[in-house]
Parts: sequence; structure tokens; C-alpha cells
Amino acid sequence: MASLPYSATPFAGRVAVVFGAARPPYVGRALAIRLATGGADVAVVDRVVEPDGDGRLPDTACCTAGELEELASTIRAMGRKAIVAHADPSDSDAVHGAVAAAERELGPVTLCATVSGGTGAPIGDGSLLAVSEEAFDRAIALNLKGAWLVARAAAAAMVAGGRPGAIVVMSSFATHTGGLNVGAFSAAKAGANRIVSKMAEELAVHGIRVNAASPLGVNPTGGRSNPQFLGMAADAGTTVDDYPRQRFVAGRYQDPDETAAVMAFLLSDDASFVNGVTIDVAGGGFKV
Repeated sequence: MASLPYSATPFAGRVAVVFGAARPPYVGRALAIRLATGGADVAVVDRVVEPDGDGRLPDTACCTAGELEELASTIRAMGRKAIVAHADPSDSDAVHGAVAAAERELGPVTLCATVSGGTGAPIGDGSLLAVSEEAFDRAIALNLKGAWLVARAAAAAMVAGGRPGAIVVMSSFATHTGGLNVGAFSAAKAGANRIVSKMAEELAVHGIRVNAASPLGVNPTGGRSNPQFLGMAADAGTTVDDYPRQRFVAGRYQDPDETAAVMAFLLSDDASFVNGVTIDVAGGGFKV
């Protein structure tokens, strides 16, 4: 079989919607910029929450309005179109509204990424014996139900338009193993992996692929940080800087773009025969 031609703009003429586009640890931001660099117009969507008096957000499943607008402005400065939508991924009406807005303002959506979900005390962090039922429910809503709702809304639009497409979900290496106090999160992400494989089976007949990427150790630089690692390092009795050298095979944290690159590949035609899988982006995983 002849090799497919390489394109420096693999997403030219495509419309993408990225949920969780500006939340920590900024994989969604890196992915949106990759898609725009590749020629796509992008709808950037996130759950927007105003920070407290100390400038802190309640969890990593949200961002500020300013962060989302800044991302859209960056994409427009690259010569691509971008719109902003505020949506809690566990709210079906909001999710469908965001996809509809993307189609109305940018054109038919054929690429969708859900980088939504996250960690934090209000959404399930803590011992499974101690976590409240309310926090556990929010962990499931944001990390499992949200993945299903986003993928379903995007797929429904593609099927209705009779067009093929690709969907990618951000999972987590915590589905294999991980630190303490992430039981609710890891269970929800494991469920999301099964949603991915089953949706891939159902949507293949429509020419729609569904895959996931499973990162470990995403910790952005430039003054930003992943708050999850503060707790993980403290539980391990070490510092945030020393934690990856002690715990990760790679010996370092990863940049958000290292997972975004894999997610972009899964959305591209280069991954045309990749379907229903979760790819670990974990630098070898945890040291035993």
C-alpha cells in the first residue's frame, strides 16, 4: 500500500471543539493550539469558575473566564477562527449548546477532544472510606459522565451531518496505579476508558473514531503548576521537585504538549486505523 502524503497542516479546513480547554494542567490549551497550528478553527470550552480571594480555584476541573478568552485570542492571532463557550461537562444542555455554537459559528464539527474533569477535594480527592457521597458523585459526573456527554454530543452532530470524524478523551495513568487519595478519580477515568472502547464499536459504521490518551505527571512550567502534585509529594514525604526523580521512570514531569501531541495524532488522519484504544503517555510509569 502506498504511503499517505505528509501534510504540515493536517487539520486544514476542519472545525474542532475542545472541552476542558483552559483548565490545569493545560493539556487542553496545548491541544487547541496544536489543532490551530495544523489549520483547524477551534471552539474552546470549559467550566468557568471565579477564583477565591487568594486567586485559587476549587479544583482542577475548571478555569477562569480570562484564561479561556486568552486562549481564544492566541488562536485568532495565529490566523484561525476561535469561539469561547462556558459549559460544565456534566450538564447535557450546556454540552450540546457548546457543540451547536461551534457548528453555528465555525462550521461542521469533525474533531472533538474532551480534556475535562480533574481532581480536588470537592470532586472526590481523599480516602474512599472518608470521601463524601457528594464529592464522589461529582468525581463521577465530571470525569466519567462528562466524557460520555461530550463524546455523545459531538458524535450526534457528526452522524446527523453524515460526516466522519474523530473524538479523543483524556484519561489518566491513575487507572493503572497512582498515589493515595485518588480512588474516585481513578475509578471514573477507568469507566471513561470503557466508554471510549464501546463508543468506538458503535460509531465505526459512521466513520467516527474514538480513542483516549492516558497521561502521567503533567506539570506545566512558566509559573504554573499542577496542584495535584503538591499533595502527592507531601504524601510521599518529599518535595514537588524531587518527587518525579523518586517516583517516575522518566525521572521528570512531562510538559502539557507531550500529551497534547498524542491526542492530536489520534485526531489526525495519520491515526486512521487506530480506534477504541487508550494510549499511555506516561514516560514508563511509576517506579516499583
